[in-house]
Amino acid sequence: MIVAFAHTTPSLLAGRKTRTRRKWKDVHAARVQKVIDRQGMLDAWDFSPRVKPMRLRQGLSAPRKVGVIRPLRLVREAIGQMPDGDYEPEGFAYLWEQGLTIWGQDPQDAFDGWRAWGGVYWVLDFAFRTEAVSPLSGQEPRATASVLPPAFSR
Repeated sequence: MIVAFAHTTPSLLAGRKTRTRRKWKDVHAARVQKVIDRQGMLDAWDFSPRVKPMRLRQGLSAPRKVGVIRPLRLVREAIGQMPDGDYEPEGFAYLWEQGLTIWGQDPQDAFDGWRAWGGVYWVLDFAFRTEAVSPLSGQEPRATASVLPPAFSR
């Protein structure tokens, strides 16, 4: 089982991302909870392997495993109740410090917009162990995007 981090991969690799929110189906969340219960690990990828053909056509790197995460806690939460303090564990503070954007926006604007979007997410706290990779793997500096992230899809 994998978790892909896409735009927040730089924060993950720097050790500054320890929480992620996902629009998982309950059945998938139950599988993740089983991993937590047995104190297992999940593979951490920069991008989902399913996007490999698209990335290669665009001249970008193929998705790759960047390490493993040990999931610690999984809860459901309305995104509108995400506290300001989650700016750091979600990895947005690191992106801002590095001059990177997320979803084509300044990290603070993206964080506030995400929270305002609404919906209920699974919140996963985790510990990360890296493999030898580039510190900015997963995102080109000052990348722009013209579409909303998958989490914003309805």
